Amino acid sequence: MPSQRSPKVNPPSQSELETAFRAELELRNRDGLRLVTLVGGSALLLFGLLDRTLLDSVGLSHLLPSFLQIRVIVVLGQLILYAATFSPRFQRQASRLSVASLVMVGAGIAAMVQLLGGYDSTYYAGLNLVLLAAVFFTLRTKLLLVACGAIYAFYLLPSLWLHFD
Repeated sequence: MPSQRSPKVNPPSQSELETAFRAELELRNRDGLRLVTLVGGSALLLFGLLDRTLLDSVGLSHLLPSFLQIRVIVVLGQLILYAATFSPRFQRQASRLSVASLVMVGAGIAAMVQLLGGYDSTYYAGLNLVLLAAVFFTLRTKLLLVACGAIYAFYLLPSLWLHFD
C-alpha cells in the first residue's frame, strides 16, 4: 500500500496575517460600536431624567434646556454613527468611528461639567463611564490614547481656564 503524502501547504505571509488581523479588529469594533452607540445613547437620555432633580436641587434649573440640547445633539450623533456601521464604506473605519463615538459623548459630558462649575461637578463621574466604555473596543494603543486624551482635554482645559482660582 503506497503511503499518501499530503500536499505541502505554504503558511500565510506576514502581510496576509496582518490584513486578516486588521479586518477582524474592524469587525469587533463595528460590533462594539453598535452596542456602545445604542446603550450609551439610551443611557444619555435616561440620565437626562436626573438633570431636572439635580439642577433644581442646586438652584440651576435654568440650565435644563442647555443640558437637554447637549444630550439630544450627542444622541443624534450616536445614531448617525450606529447607522454608519451598516455601510460597507464605513465598516472599514469602525475603529476610528469608535473613537469618534467616545470623544463625542465625552465632550458632551464635559460641557455639562463646565456648566455645573467645572472640576467640582458630580457629572465628572460620567466621564469615567465613557472611558470605561472603551473596553467594548479592540483599539490600537495610539487610537485609545487619542480618545482618552481628547476626552480628558475636553474636561481639563476648560476647567483650568474657567474655574481654577
